[in-house]
Amino acid sequence: MEYRRLGKTDMMVSKISLGGASFGNIYGNVTQETVNEIVLKAVQSGINFIDTSPWYGQGVSEERLGIALKNIPREKFYIATKVGRYEQNPLNKMFDFSASKVEESLKESLKRLQIPYVDLIQVHDIEFSQSIDQIVQHTLPALKKLKEQGLARYIGITSYNLGVLKKVVQLSAPGTIDTILNYGRCNIMNQDLLDDVEFYRQRGIGVINASPLALGLLNNECNYPDWHVAPSLTKEFSKKAAKLCVERGANLAMIAMQYSLNQDEWVSTALSSMIDDDQLGSNLKSATSSCEDPKLMAELKSIFDDLPMTQWETLETDQYWKQMRENGWNQNVDFLD
Repeated sequence: MEYRRLGKTDMMVSKISLGGASFGNIYGNVTQETVNEIVLKAVQSGINFIDTSPWYGQGVSEERLGIALKNIPREKFYIATKVGRYEQNPLNKMFDFSASKVEESLKESLKRLQIPYVDLIQVHDIEFSQSIDQIVQHTLPALKKLKEQGLARYIGITSYNLGVLKKVVQLSAPGTIDTILNYGRCNIMNQDLLDDVEFYRQRGIGVINASPLALGLLNNECNYPDWHVAPSLTKEFSKKAAKLCVERGANLAMIAMQYSLNQDEWVSTALSSMIDDDQLGSNLKSATSSCEDPKLMAELKSIFDDLPMTQWETLETDQYWKQMRENGWNQNVDFLD
């Protein structure tokens, strides 16, 4: 396993890391026994960075990880969780970036994870915040206080929207943000994140590439979840790529993972959920081997080069705020108190 420093932190993270979304039944039902097995095998195989969130199963992922990690030495892994996104129903406080909720949330996460601190605490999906001022002036300062209390070692922000990530970094005091996490934007389908890597490198901010398989789009079975927000055209191109791999007897998920793992080295780790041994084995093989068919990888890349729109930049946020407006709801925000 190759390890890379995450920005200017002291964390040397594995080239591929373990996402906790699947442990909250986001991609299908899993059992505690399965979580225990995957986590143990992942750590034994050299994966040392694990990411989760209260949003994943509304606490289920954190609870299951707390049990799975209980008998694994703390020095064997780094763990990250998040604040800001919680409930499934937009009208039931799906998002709450207020300072008081941030403190409450992290302390609840620590209880579920059964640990005294997390290595990285991140603000989850900041593009959904009612105002960037809320994130910069209240959410991040609240996390800084929790960091000073020893409840977290580093602070990060996450978003699909690249512009929002950069804007929050620009508006925040240097040293406030240690990492950014972006998903679905550094893979064989879409390489937008790479355009911004130098911006983060210059500021010493670590880059986490989450969901290198585009939230399940990139696999031979095309068995992405029903909730996937990508446009139908994007899904059709994914099916075209899967068909080519099936015809060639190749594994789209493995090739796509290998592609993501060999981009700019400042992108420290590719964060991927794994729901069974097959996915874990495929990802581990991708992290420790080169592509056996570079020509096929190039053909797959060319398929997506013809895709006119690979982003779902505002689809989810627009739907969220539409529901909020129709029901006369607003987020809990500090700057309006």
